[in-house]
Amino acid sequence: MKTHVFPFVLRLLPCVVLALACPHARSEEPVLPAQVPEEEARNAISSGLAALREEVKSKHEPAVVHVIADIGRTNHLDKDRLKMLEVAGQGLLQEMASTHDEELRSQAETRIRGVAPKQMGKVIAGMNGSSFYWESALKLPAWRKILKELLTAEELKKWDKVVADRTAYRAHALAELLLLEERQVLDLSEDQIGRLQPLLEQAVIDYLPDAASMFSGVEETEQSLYMGFVKVLIMGIPEDKARAIIKPERWRDWQTSAGDYASEWSWITRRHDERLMEEKSAR
Repeated sequence: MKTHVFPFVLRLLPCVVLALACPHARSEEPVLPAQVPEEEARNAISSGLAALREEVKSKHEPAVVHVIADIGRTNHLDKDRLKMLEVAGQGLLQEMASTHDEELRSQAETRIRGVAPKQMGKVIAGMNGSSFYWESALKLPAWRKILKELLTAEELKKWDKVVADRTAYRAHALAELLLLEERQVLDLSEDQIGRLQPLLEQAVIDYLPDAASMFSGVEETEQSLYMGFVKVLIMGIPEDKARAIIKPERWRDWQTSAGDYASEWSWITRRHDERLMEEKSAR
């Protein structure tokens, strides 16, 4: 009997030694991926940031190209001066696309910890900059500086008037459309509409850029907003002035004119205040 047991124990001995030497052989804890080589991580981050910069640049580029062409038509610029504007515009886009490099690099380093090398690129690509707000390139102080350097005072004045006229026209059309929709609901008279119109036009001018950036972060996309949401701009009319115009029995209806988007108004006003501070500090 003993001669049979001893060989059996000897056969088990290597397994016992292996179990004692390897903690994972007796534990259900998962094995973490191997440490990612530093150079490979740096390459993945650099490649990811380059792709992100290109994505941001391409998102803003159509608006910049369109405006430069528009300035050229307005002021009858020759090819050489138009080319100077185009080159400056491309430089602005490149600079803007690099604005959040440090924050994005830090975020990328955190996200790829413990990630297999083959998956790092996919993880970084998934960042897509959604957690950062990029101001419209055409709203940056650097764009205004470019115009002042490359246009004469008369040309800049002419362009500013074109922009102001378009802004006023858009505000008038939107205010007219909104009041037309509210006319039946609030039983508005011609006199009331006439008094509300300029107030609502000013509210559109003041808050439409902020309402638009709520969705995309790019203010040139204002045309993509739909009327259901634009109604929130009614809240831009000061309450005391609206009360002086709206019939008391219709006041509650007026307060609910913004519909389902009234809760977004606090975000819009906060972004509006931030924008005004940024513009003031840039002067």
